[in-house]
Amino acid sequence: MRKKQSIRLLPWVTAFFVLTGCGNLQGNEEEIAATEKAAPSAVEISMDQPEASLPAQTQQNPYPAAEKKTVRIFLPDRSELRFRMDGEYLEEQFENAGFEAVIYDAGLDPQKQASALKSACDLPTDLCVLVPLDEREVREAVWEIGESEIPLVIYDQPLTNMGAAAFFVGFRDSDVEKALEEAELLEEAHQLELLEQEVQLTGDEEGMQDAPEEKELTEDTKQEEEVLETETAEDLIPPLLGEDPETDTMLLRELTDGDRQALVYRDISEEGIVVLDLGLNLLRGVTPDAGLIPASGWGFPCEYLDGEEGVRPAAFYLQPVLITTENTEEKLVVPGYYVMGSDGYLQPRTAE
Repeated sequence: MRKKQSIRLLPWVTAFFVLTGCGNLQGNEEEIAATEKAAPSAVEISMDQPEASLPAQTQQNPYPAAEKKTVRIFLPDRSELRFRMDGEYLEEQFENAGFEAVIYDAGLDPQKQASALKSACDLPTDLCVLVPLDEREVREAVWEIGESEIPLVIYDQPLTNMGAAAFFVGFRDSDVEKALEEAELLEEAHQLELLEQEVQLTGDEEGMQDAPEEKELTEDTKQEEEVLETETAEDLIPPLLGEDPETDTMLLRELTDGDRQALVYRDISEEGIVVLDLGLNLLRGVTPDAGLIPASGWGFPCEYLDGEEGVRPAAFYLQPVLITTENTEEKLVVPGYYVMGSDGYLQPRTAE
C-alpha cells in the first residue's frame, strides 16, 4: 500500500547548485606497452548483466595494416562500472573500424594520468580521448598534445584554456538547470491536482475551513520565513540521477512509489556514441563541425558550439532527459547502468 502523498512545492532548482559541486576527479594510468607493434589485448570484463547496449557502428578499415592508426584512451578509474563499459565500447568500436586502441586506467591518480598523456606525444599517436581527473594536473600535458598537433577529444569533465585542436562532449550546467525546472513544474502540477482532488472529496466549505489562516507579515515573521526557506533549500535533494548510488536508489524508489513525478538524467551512454563518431572523423582527416549531428543520425538532441583558441574547445553538448515511470526501462535498464533489485525497485548497477 502506498503511503499518503504530501502536498509540497519543492524549490529544487534553488537548492541544486548549493548541493552539487564540481569536485575534481582523481586517477592512475596503465603502463605504456614496451612495443607499439603488438596490438593491445582486449579488455576482459566479466559481468552478470547483459553488455551495454550502445549501438555498435560498423565501419570499413580504410588503412592498410602498415598504416594502422592508434587511438589512446585515458580513463579515470576502470573499477567504476561506467568507465569500464566506456572503455570496452570504445576499444571494440575503434578496432572494428580498423584502428588500434590503447586504454590507460588512471586508477584515480591525476599525476599519473598527466604523465601518461605527455608520453603519448613521444609514441605513435593519431588521436587521444580523455576524461580528465584534475584540470591543473593535465593542463600542461594537454598543451603538449596540442603542440604535437594530435587531435584530442575530452568528454564528461570540461576543461578551460584549451587549444583549437580539442573537442568536448558532455552536458552544460545550464541545460541541467533547465531540466530541473521542468521537473519542478511537473511536480507542482501534480501537487495542485492532488489538492483539487482533496477539495472535491471534502467539499469546498470544509477545504476552506482547513486552510491556514493568513497572518500579518511583520519584520520578525519575514526573517523567520527567510530562515526556514534557506534551511529547507539546503535539506532538499534535487531530482538528479548520477550523483551517487545511495541518492540514486532513494530517488528511484520515490519515483516508483509516486512521490516524485520525474527525475533528471544525463544519459552517459550518449557521450560514448558521440565520442566514437567524433573520433572516427578525426582519424580519417575530417574536422567535425555542426554538420556531424545530422550526418550521424544519433536520434537524440545535440548542439554544436564553435571553439575559441586558447579559451575553450569546440563542443558537442547533449541534453539531459526527464526520467518517468514510462521510460526507465529504455533510458536506465537497457543501456546497462541500472538494474531491478530483488525488492522491486530500480538501483544503480555495481561493478562486478
